[in-house]
Amino acid sequence: MNLEQLRKSWVSQADPEIQARIWDRSAEHYRTRPLPDPGEDAFLRRLRHAQPDLAGKRILDVGCGAGGYSLALARLGARTMGVDISPKMIEYACERAREEQLDSSAFRCLNWADADIDALGFRAAFDVAFAHMTPAVADFDTFDRLNACSRGLCAVEKPTRRRDQVMDAALARAGLERERRDEDMEAIFSYLWNRGYRPEFFYSPDLWRTERTVEEMEAWCVDRASLRRTLTEGQEDSIRAYIRDSAVDGKVMETTHTTRVTVIWRVDGK
Repeated sequence: MNLEQLRKSWVSQADPEIQARIWDRSAEHYRTRPLPDPGEDAFLRRLRHAQPDLAGKRILDVGCGAGGYSLALARLGARTMGVDISPKMIEYACERAREEQLDSSAFRCLNWADADIDALGFRAAFDVAFAHMTPAVADFDTFDRLNACSRGLCAVEKPTRRRDQVMDAALARAGLERERRDEDMEAIFSYLWNRGYRPEFFYSPDLWRTERTVEEMEAWCVDRASLRRTLTEGQEDSIRAYIRDSAVDGKVMETTHTTRVTVIWRVDGK
């Protein structure tokens, strides 16, 4: 598949208002998480192996959430710019940067799917551009835009072969298929190979356990399903009923099995 064919087939229809709502609601869960440890976090280790000298480097973090990776890299001397669609996430990222006294980190709220990288001054402006575990980079245009912002190194990490025990069952109860984005990996390889790059792929199995209130879990599942289709009232009711039935003392424990895939490549031919 050539690049023009890929541009037409690798598309996303995600509603930005729903995306912002989802991550605004989730922001509190990320607010007080410890910053990633460069010695222990696999993504940061791989990034530092590919770009050992980070002092003074300009780094773009697309879909930065509450700013954890931007701030961890700023601690290593980098100058970071984090962008995210969620106003709450950006609010917390700015708050954390002030608390950590990391003036070399900046954050701004924007929808990457609509970002004008020329007007922003982002094109080829960064030594490193990355997107870590975010739906902000999920189709040809958003991936191409990330790539165009780097003058050196790029990296993307995504969850693949994902199984969410509660959410998958709730969607099945409503007659809906579980969320699938595994085809992104095929598209990423095709894009990079057609552009003449030599990407490296790394794989890490992972297990997450996330506790939410019934109301939080209902909103999470309904909004995630609504990103892909308009739900009928009956489908939404079925999802909510399954969540309520799964609750213990007003809480729902979600268990997620996934394989993190990290892709690293250079745009400068080094």
